[in-house]
Amino acid sequence: MKKYFSMLLMFCSVLSLTLDNGYAAEVILKPSQVSKLFLDKTMTITSGRVEKKTGKHRVFKAYASDMGGLRVVYQGGATETRSWSVTEKGDLCISRSTMSRAAGATCGVLVSDGSGVYRMYPGKGLVVRGDRIAGTSQSKLLLTFSSFQQGNKL
Repeated sequence: MKKYFSMLLMFCSVLSLTLDNGYAAEVILKPSQVSKLFLDKTMTITSGRVEKKTGKHRVFKAYASDMGGLRVVYQGGATETRSWSVTEKGDLCISRSTMSRAAGATCGVLVSDGSGVYRMYPGKGLVVRGDRIAGTSQSKLLLTFSSFQQGNKL
């Protein structure tokens, strides 16, 4: 019994250290971190919503220029130009179109779990503790960003 208790105690200690180091919760990026992450980078973007026709998440490549442009290349070769910006609060905003201001933009909080993958959630309804969020659900996920490369690699 004593053996199992010491093993349980050791497991809890390791778990506590892991939680303290931020591996269990996603960390909210600061405005300067978001800008640095996107500035002059090519990345893979995955939509958080499943398409009705295919039953899959839409995956595409994009290049974020230092002038705020976002060149998107979809599978199949179709292209689109959008814009990106970072608010004072640190929200990442991606326009739906550069042709129409009425089209608006999708804005959200960018978070990292330390794996090199960044997730964008709507700012409303997130449980924030310090600079970390907890209790995020897949249903609230807007976009996932991964495979960042310096420069235009489209």
